[in-house]
Amino acid sequence: MSKQLWGLFCTLALVVSVGLLQTPTADAHRSGCHRWHSCPSDSGSYVCGDLGISTYCPNQPPTDPPSQPPSTNLPPSSPAPSRPTIDWHTYETAPELRFYWQANGGLSVFGYAKSVTYTQDGHLTQIFERNRLEYHPENPRPYDIQVGLLGEERLIQLGRIWQNEPRATPQPGCRYFAETGHNVCGRLLAYWKSHGLEFDKHRGLSEVESLALFGYPVTENENGVQWFQRARLEDHGGEGVLLGLLGNEVYGTP
Repeated sequence: MSKQLWGLFCTLALVVSVGLLQTPTADAHRSGCHRWHSCPSDSGSYVCGDLGISTYCPNQPPTDPPSQPPSTNLPPSSPAPSRPTIDWHTYETAPELRFYWQANGGLSVFGYAKSVTYTQDGHLTQIFERNRLEYHPENPRPYDIQVGLLGEERLIQLGRIWQNEPRATPQPGCRYFAETGHNVCGRLLAYWKSHGLEFDKHRGLSEVESLALFGYPVTENENGVQWFQRARLEDHGGEGVLLGLLGNEVYGTP
C-alpha cells in the first residue's frame, strides 16, 4: 500500500473514531435529558422531584409531551375558573396578595407561588408551596386575605378525620387547646408563638395572631411532626422548625 493511501486510510479511521467517541449522552443530558427531574446531575445522581423520572431527551421527544403553563413574566390576569394542579414552575405572586405575603413571612411561611390565580367560591385564589391565599375584598384589612385550611384538607386526603381521633389531656409545660383537645409543646410551641399574622401593628405577636396563621392543633406531636388547621410544623433538629409544603401536597400532580 502506498504511503498516500495509507495516510488517507488513517485519516478516515481517526474521523470515524472521534465521531463514535462523541456519544450524545452527556450533551443530551446537559441540554435537557431528564429535564423533568428537580435536580438533574451529569454524574448520574439525582434528587428526584415529585414528578418522578422522565426519559425525555431532545432527540427522542415523548409521545405525549406535557403542556407548558403560561409565561411567568406576566402578572396574573383574570382568574382561571377551575381548581389548578401545580407543577414544577413558580409564578408571580398576585398583586392583590403581594403585600400580605411579604408582611407575614414571605418565603419561610408561604413559599413561592405555584399557580396562576384562579377563582374559588367566587374569590381570587393562589396556591403557594406551603398554603393557599384567598382574596376577600369585601372584608376590611387585614381580614381581606384569608389563609386556607390546608392542614385539615391534607389530613382528609390521607384518610384522617381529626375530629374522630382521640383527644389528649393537658401536659405539663405545654399549651393545651381545649377547643381541639391537643397540646403544643417545646420547640414547636416556641415556633408557633413566634410566628403569626400582623393584625394590631404592635410589637410582638399575640396568640390571636398565631392562631390566624396556623389555626388550632388537630393532632399531638407525632415524632416531631404536628398538624394544625392551616399548617404542619416539622422539627428538623439542627435545621430548626420548618413548615410542611402543604400547597405542593394538596394540589400536586397525582
